[in-house]
Amino acid sequence: MKIEYLLFNGIVIAGPLLLLLSKTTWVIKPNPRALLFAVSVSAFFFILWDQFATGYFWLFNPHYITGFLVGNIPLEEVLFFITVPISCTFLWVNFKSKIKNTHVSPVLLAGIVMSLSIIFYFSLFTSKVYTATVCAALCGTILLDLVVRTRLWTTKTFVIFIFALVNACTFIFNLYLTARPVVIYNTLTKTNIMILTIPFEDFLYGMSLIALTIILYEAYSTFCKRE
Repeated sequence: MKIEYLLFNGIVIAGPLLLLLSKTTWVIKPNPRALLFAVSVSAFFFILWDQFATGYFWLFNPHYITGFLVGNIPLEEVLFFITVPISCTFLWVNFKSKIKNTHVSPVLLAGIVMSLSIIFYFSLFTSKVYTATVCAALCGTILLDLVVRTRLWTTKTFVIFIFALVNACTFIFNLYLTARPVVIYNTLTKTNIMILTIPFEDFLYGMSLIALTIILYEAYSTFCKRE
């Protein structure tokens, strides 16, 4: 069905959108200005990435998309970079309010960077370009976090959110996208490490997208408070 990917985006955004528009007081609503800024900037970079990746890292199955294109990618893929970050940011602002925020050991953060660096260099050596790209992207969010001084990657709340909740969302979302399959991958650009039908790289991709969005959201929220 050609509207499946479009319906997928509608389902992803439906719950958060209803809560954002409601008058309920038991959920925390994201700062709208910060949310707009963060999602717009992260979407811009990932849409740009996708313009180059589509046709090389992956293709989209014409059976599940409407056929409307934005540059080189389907309209539904553009919407993915809007609906998923909005939903995950909504989840973040409520999650962090419930979890005591403590700092993680610098050794853990160093271990994450070291692991990503090892995978990055191994991937370049074996021409697994998609794998190398997502490792670089996730390391880039750690660097950005330090530059803009949000320091999210040094907190237990953020690390748990990214590695547990975001990966859980990635599993649900990408299981659909890869099992149908809506997205068809070029196996030459990635490893053969799979979680059911989901490439290992997709989890790093999802963490990069959401980490970037939340870092931008928190940075802009802090800026708004100083005005």
